[in-house]
Amino acid sequence: MKLLKLSDKFKSGKYEGKTPSVVINKGQSRYLKFFLSRNKDVRLHKDVIKHAQSKTQLKMNKTMVETLEEINSKVSKKLLYLNKRKRIVSTFTNVKAYKTKKDTITFDIPFGNKKNQIKVGRFVKKVFELNGIEEFSERDIEVFVNDYYSKVGEPKLKGAYFEVVTGEKVRECYLEDNYHKRTGTLIRSCARYDHYQGRIDFYVYNPNEISMLVLFDKETKKVRGRALIWNDSKILFNDGTVFEGSFMDRIYTNNDKDIALFKSWAKKKGMVHKFRQSYDCKEEFVTPNENRKTGLLISKIDESNYQRPYFDTMIDGAFLRNNNGDLFISNSYEYDRPRATELANR
Repeated sequence: MKLLKLSDKFKSGKYEGKTPSVVINKGQSRYLKFFLSRNKDVRLHKDVIKHAQSKTQLKMNKTMVETLEEINSKVSKKLLYLNKRKRIVSTFTNVKAYKTKKDTITFDIPFGNKKNQIKVGRFVKKVFELNGIEEFSERDIEVFVNDYYSKVGEPKLKGAYFEVVTGEKVRECYLEDNYHKRTGTLIRSCARYDHYQGRIDFYVYNPNEISMLVLFDKETKKVRGRALIWNDSKILFNDGTVFEGSFMDRIYTNNDKDIALFKSWAKKKGMVHKFRQSYDCKEEFVTPNENRKTGLLISKIDESNYQRPYFDTMIDGAFLRNNNGDLFISNSYEYDRPRATELANR
């Protein structure tokens, strides 16, 4: 087995007469991999590997770059700057972030073993240390890491924006004439027709307790997705815990990919949402901590004497009052109504 040293000269090929040191300094370390693939009896001397690692590129993947762009800090900006440079001092390359592994990143070592892992904070400290960057404190990096955990892999709004609407605006957003496209679950909704508009009264005339999160297309200003929000809800989960806050009902979209945007929005707002976006999923929920739970749901309303739509999660006629006279609607069937009333009195 032959060792290729920094001072050796290539005897043929693109860099004939040049040394590995010159090739690396030109930013062409990848040529060494090509050379090794053609010369199976050659290995790199440790000094060549060390020199290559001192002049490499981070080559962050799309998830990593998008996450850093979402974080408004000097640490993230410095990392993006280093990622754009063709040559820096680094033992990391092909740096990859994944939503499923928020606290770690994977990376390759130039001419070393692949699929290495490192904690995000340690990665940042090491990159800065190798490149003589001393402007950030431990606290700066700690804040950055916390921001990173909250944003990595989160779906991004592109060409659209969210708006919470109430009253007559809710009625408008149900009508198919106001849809961005005639696709997805949005166009399959039975509430999209003009003749159905009267049935939306229940939502329109309970503006304090029922609102709607709408995803509008930036260019057309039309609806790409919608989901009702029951603003004053209680859920008694089967594990005995109780949630009090807002509940996001079934999500309708032009594109299934946009469902993740609604779920992410609900999580950030501390809301519970449905586990499955279907009519028959009435008792399965996802908490703000992303735990899947089954439970009994009640939501406060102002008035029930209006035309009513076909509910996705609530049950028509499942109205009840607590001891204070407050009115609620529930996902409970008749046999579970006493337990729902007990929850309303808590």
